[in-house]
Amino acid sequence: MPLYLYKEELERYNEDKRKALEENPDLEMCEREKHLQEHIAPLFQFLNTRPELQQIKLEQERWKRGVCTFKMLWLLYKPGTFVYSKSPGNTREPEAWVVKSITGGGGAVHNESYDVAFWYVDINRDKLGRVQHGIELIPWDGECPIEDLTW
Repeated sequence: MPLYLYKEELERYNEDKRKALEENPDLEMCEREKHLQEHIAPLFQFLNTRPELQQIKLEQERWKRGVCTFKMLWLLYKPGTFVYSKSPGNTREPEAWVVKSITGGGGAVHNESYDVAFWYVDINRDKLGRVQHGIELIPWDGECPIEDLTW
């Protein structure tokens, strides 16, 4: 349910627009913004009635204890977010990577691995640019400390 990754941002955006209109009913808006409520309300209704919602909330509670499950791992790897991890053989501090995508993890019992694509900015004497990196996360049972998710 990748759309859920953006639910909080959509709710904030919706609330900000609603408040702006309350404060200034004559506020100029584009066509999309004028009809935001009629289009976004069904989306929130859909997201809030999904059976996965309870599992998502339970997973977010696990995060407060510093653990996660494989089945819900996709929630941690929202495209565009930063992930801090040590690379194999890296004894220095964790590095910042940007999540590009996450795929896999499906199947009836969620026993397929996840493929996560990342990038980071690197510089050497000659050039500055993005470096792409991908990892495969193999399924596990139970809970895993989030800090142990290194590659």
